[in-house]
Amino acid sequence: MAVVELIYLVAAVLWIFVVVAALCIGGHYMLKLRAKRRRMNGLLDSVRLSVERAVGPYRAVAGGSAALLQRLFDGLGPEVRTALSASRGRR
Repeated sequence: MAVVELIYLVAAVLWIFVVVAALCIGGHYMLKLRAKRRRMNGLLDSVRLSVERAVGPYRAVAGGSAALLQRLFDGLGPEVRTALSASRGRR
């Protein structure tokens, strides 16, 4: 009976070893995946920031033009705005 108990004990210890090894491998993989995701996020953030810097002046000009057009159309009165929108096919 002692041999059977010894076999069960060895099997239990090996099973615990396998589970701990699997957890270690999984944790290592998750850390590598997190590091890779951070690198990708950093790369995407740097591209996004450079695009925002490049587009910034054009956005300011477009915003100024839109504000100017808004002031122009606000000053024309409702009858002119209706005629302008009707000429484009909208009412």
